Amino acid sequence: LKMDRNVMALVSGALSSIAAFMADHYVELIHSFVLVNVPSFIHVIWTVVHPLLPERTRNKVNILGSNWRTEIQNLADASVLPSFWNVEGMDVFTANIERGVTVPLELYYKGSMPEDSETVVVKSGKTGTIDMQLKEDQSVHYLLHGDGQFAFAIYFSDDPERDGEGVEKWQRV
Repeated sequence: LKMDRNVMALVSGALSSIAAFMADHYVELIHSFVLVNVPSFIHVIWTVVHPLLPERTRNKVNILGSNWRTEIQNLADASVLPSFWNVEGMDVFTANIERGVTVPLELYYKGSMPEDSETVVVKSGKTGTIDMQLKEDQSVHYLLHGDGQFAFAIYFSDDPERDGEGVEKWQRV
């Protein structure tokens, strides 16, 4: 982040409206917002935004300072926080969570979906499946788009008549 008037306009306008909407309609959905390792100007922005937010939302915001690795342990169990947060001499965060990998722009898919493509849209907290019957030596090509965390798996079943239920009995490949 860098400090400029666009950041201030975003924070005082659109983000303030979103925060108010969330506070009015999804009060219990978010426990807290935790900002770590932020530039110092965030405190200036917070001073401006703070009075614009509903009190309940304001109380959920935690801006942690330079000692954030210690402070965050008051908010979350260190065993569920990513091990890559550890620094030399510190071995408290133990969750084996990998950092996201930046994909170079030249590797982005820029074509259109083939007409015979099958898609599935999966809402938050739900699951979705696409069933395919493949013959030996056939292959599956897939393109994943996500705006949050997700899991992806391919399963095999010998039963061509299965109805989509009983995933736990399938063989993961």
